Formats: sequence, C-alpha cells, structure tokens
Amino acid sequence: NTPHDLHEIPQLVMHNTNVLEILFELLLGAVPINAEHAAIGVLWGTAFIAFSWAHAPVLASIAKNPPPGVTGQWRGNGGNFPYFFLDWTLPVPTQYACFLGLLGVLLVFYFGAMGLRHVLSLAMAAGVPLWARLLVTYAFGFLITKWRD
Repeated sequence: NTPHDLHEIPQLVMHNTNVLEILFELLLGAVPINAEHAAIGVLWGTAFIAFSWAHAPVLASIAKNPPPGVTGQWRGNGGNFPYFFLDWTLPVPTQYACFLGLLGVLLVFYFGAMGLRHVLSLAMAAGVPLWARLLVTYAFGFLITKWRD
C-alpha cells in the first residue's frame, strides 16, 4: 500500500493519453505493424532505460531540494527513478529479472497492438461500421489502462 506516482492525476492522464493516442492510430491510421519491426519497441525500451539512468541524479537533486511548488521524495541512493525496476541499486540478478520482464511486457504489448490492428483491418475489409471498430478498440484500451485504484 505504498503510494506511487500513478496515484496522481497528471501521471494517470499522461499514461492514459499515450494509450489513447496509440489506440486511435491503430483504429484510424495506416502505419503497418509487422513482426519484423518488434525490435524497434525493444530499442525504444532500451533508450528509455538509458535516459532514465542518465536523468536519475537530476531527479534526485530536484527531490532533495525541490523548487517551490514541487513535491518529491529523495530516496538517498544517488538517483530517483520513474519506475522501481529501473533502480540501479537493485541486486544484479533482480535487475536482469526486471529487464527480462520489461522486454516481455514490451513484446506482449507490441504483438497485442499488431493483433488489434489485424482484427481492425479485417473488420474494415468486411464492412464493419466505424462505431463497432471503435467499441472493440475502446474495450482493448480499457483492459490496459488504469482509471482508478
């Protein structure tokens, strides 16, 4: 029952808005999603890890000496991380397990999006109306977003 940043409205809005943007692209866009491109998602996740590690000391500094109106919690480990599994002070086996878990999550969501795009394309080719495809897209999005505790 430790509070975390996803209990705060700005973080919920940011994460859920990103999901909604992706879902609308899947519904209305024409960007192809192929299995051969799955490595791009892994590279994006790797870039996010590198950015988080590079930015962690800055976040720790802000949390230790917050400017007026900014709240934060300094964890005393030399860095603050946006997610617990990016913490460089975790034991190495735990870090490997977290990174493999992150890799799995990225791939599951990539192939989930690819599957949803395939279903939506088949539905469009079969003449299923937009409102029905929107309903399927909404249901998929509802399953993967957090709206309350």
